[in-house]
Amino acid sequence: MAIRLYRAYTPSTRNRTVSTFSELTRSKPEKSLVRTKHNPAGHNNHGVITDRNRGGRHKKRFRLIDFKRKLHGIYAKEEVVSGSKAPYEIGNALPIGRLPLGTAVHNVELIPGRGAQIVRAAGTAAQIIAKDNNYVTLKLPSSEIRQIHSCCYATIGQIGNIDACNITIGKAGRNRWLGKKPHVRGVAKNPVDHPHGGGEGRSPIG
Repeated sequence: MAIRLYRAYTPSTRNRTVSTFSELTRSKPEKSLVRTKHNPAGHNNHGVITDRNRGGRHKKRFRLIDFKRKLHGIYAKEEVVSGSKAPYEIGNALPIGRLPLGTAVHNVELIPGRGAQIVRAAGTAAQIIAKDNNYVTLKLPSSEIRQIHSCCYATIGQIGNIDACNITIGKAGRNRWLGKKPHVRGVAKNPVDHPHGGGEGRSPIG
C-alpha cells in the first residue's frame, strides 16, 4: 500500500505520512460482520488503571476475523479456500505440514483447531525452514525459530499493508486519536511516583 507524503504547510504536516488505502474496496463492510469496540482505556473490570498512558481515542468499529476459517471465506471478487485439500495458492489455508519448504505463511495456529494466534500483524510473514516428523520449524518475523505441529493451519502468503511500519505519526494529537497518552520517563519522576525517580539533576537508575 502506497504512502502519502505531506508538504510542510504547518509544523504538524512537516513529517506526517499516511497510507493511501488505495487497495481497499470503497464499499461498506457487511453489517453482520462488524462490531463496536469498547474502549477500557487501560482499566480492568474493577475500574482500576492497570495499563497507564491509555485513553481518550476516536470511536472504533472492527470487523470479525475468522481465524479458524470456518465462518466465512470469501473476500471482494476473490474466492479463498480452507481445508487439507485446498490448492496451493496465496490466501488459502492448509495444514502447515502440507506446505513445501521456503513457503511464506501467516495466521499460524499454535494448537490445532484453536485458530490463528501468531504472525497476524500488518506486513508480517513467517517462513517454513524445516520439517521433522510431526513438527514444522518456522522462522518468525522476530527471527525466533519455533516448532509448530504439522496439523496446525497456516495461511499462504504475506499479510498486506507492508508499509505500516514506515508511517510517521507527525504530531502528538494523532497519537491521542489512537488512544495513546503522553509517556513520562520514570527517571523524570519523584521517588514517591516511580522506583527510578528522585535524585539531583540527571541521575541513573538505582
